[in-house]
Amino acid sequence: MVRSKVAQIVSPVMAGMLLIAVSAGPASAQGPGHPGGWGGGLLLGVPLRALNLTPDQHTQAMTLLSAARTSARPIAQQLHQTQSALADALLASPSADVSAQLTVINGLRSQLLQSRVQTTAQVLALLTPDQLAQAAQLKAQLSQLRTQMRQLLGPTPP
Repeated sequence: MVRSKVAQIVSPVMAGMLLIAVSAGPASAQGPGHPGGWGGGLLLGVPLRALNLTPDQHTQAMTLLSAARTSARPIAQQLHQTQSALADALLASPSADVSAQLTVINGLRSQLLQSRVQTTAQVLALLTPDQLAQAAQLKAQLSQLRTQMRQLLGPTPP
């Protein structure tokens, strides 16, 4: 009885973890680095390949994503450098006034987020109503699986 309950929970969770892991890969067209990183990617919450894009949609989406990555790269590099300088300043003097660095960092993050939102909107404009509905459904399912994983694994230690 207990084993079947565990299997009922673990199977969907493992499937969800696999889907999440696969969606984070380079073939997911979610941008470089980790999903949701400052460097780029879409804000869909689901991998594009799960939406069965037509070849034309795929080509257009890849073109948009490539252009977005190209324009985001120097901003992301500047963000990394500024964050490194902030860390250096804090290490040198923990009570240093770092408000100028924080303002720059927040501005760079804002630029990257605006770019991601614009790119996501452009890619969403390529999708059919059925694909948009499918994306919303997949996003809800992934969210539910993440909730189940958190429940199974318990709270994260501080």
